[in-house]
Amino acid sequence: MRRQPTPAERALWEIVNRPEFREWRFRKQLSISSYFIDVAATSIKLAIEADGDSHDDPEHDEARDRALAEEKWLVLRFRNEQIIDRPDHVAEAILNACIGRKRFRY
Repeated sequence: MRRQPTPAERALWEIVNRPEFREWRFRKQLSISSYFIDVAATSIKLAIEADGDSHDDPEHDEARDRALAEEKWLVLRFRNEQIIDRPDHVAEAILNACIGRKRFRY
């Protein structure tokens, strides 16, 4: 995260630091190819993005997601409002993705 993470980025980081995520090591602001990912678990190639006002270019995000998918990364995107207002639902979606990705070897 930047030096001043947004409230949603802070909340996202708190979510992936819950006990149920101990099996996976998450990192902040990971550089993958020419992109910076908000939060990522490299062992299962899972990238998680907090989308706020800076993500007003869906074509750019789609191109980015395609480029990461070519490198076998799964990208989960959550609107800032989702992360703040429904953290348990976001956590459940992330946990399901982690469990699903666990069976793959990269």
